Amino acid sequence: MSTITKLPNGRWKARYRTPDGASRSRTFARKVEAEQFVTSTEHRKLTGDYVDPMAARVLFEDYSAAWLQRKRGTTRPGTAATFESHLRKHITPRFGRFALSEITRESVKDFAGELSGKVAPTTARAVVFTLAAVLREAVEDNRISRNPAERVRVGAKTERKVDPMHIAAVAGKVPAIADAMPERWQAAVLLMATVGLRLGECLGLTVDRVDFLRRTIRIDRQLTNTAGQRGFGAPKTEAGKRLISVPSVVTDMLAEHLSRFPASSDGLIFTQG
Repeated sequence: MSTITKLPNGRWKARYRTPDGASRSRTFARKVEAEQFVTSTEHRKLTGDYVDPMAARVLFEDYSAAWLQRKRGTTRPGTAATFESHLRKHITPRFGRFALSEITRESVKDFAGELSGKVAPTTARAVVFTLAAVLREAVEDNRISRNPAERVRVGAKTERKVDPMHIAAVAGKVPAIADAMPERWQAAVLLMATVGLRLGECLGLTVDRVDFLRRTIRIDRQLTNTAGQRGFGAPKTEAGKRLISVPSVVTDMLAEHLSRFPASSDGLIFTQG
């Protein structure tokens, strides 16, 4: 139950309990201000919007470090590495010594504007997205009531006209990308151009994923390189896992490639040799 008492110095102290029973207090110059605070606090406790001020005093650098550690266990290594880079290079230098409660929407907007003048627009948007992700979890942890970085606009998106590359630019009689590549990589270029594989999917393709008889290619992983360590990782999304039917010219091309450049010991079709 909340109480309001007058102090010897003429100020008013409002005492209340948090939803978990902890005692809190705050002083005000006028009694009406204390009454308004108590009424607002009790309302937020009833509606589930109450946030303990003590919980919001944690420094951003401490909270984000714990957040990043959790992400390392639940996201792909490359994604976690991107989050770490954003925090280390841009976010922590700006907000690290701020308490979570001290990060305002205005300060986030200023930060976004500063980024726009330093890095590419896509990078700026990605950095603010990371900041919003950290603060979103702080809301879920009931440390702050609102996410000041949610829906903050970063720069102006401009539409880009996409002109698909003509097949002649890939494998035509005129100077082409595939023709300009070392022979070991020509089949990789043609495979990506004809089948639509991402670079990591192409480089991570192994012989056991190609059915030369049924003319299909199974994509269920990709080659990753995190901190200099090569390995296999899941596709970017679940939809990235797919079985692709390909024309015979593709399987014939891969067969010819393997006859000239044998697969590695772990089955990789495209290797440095």
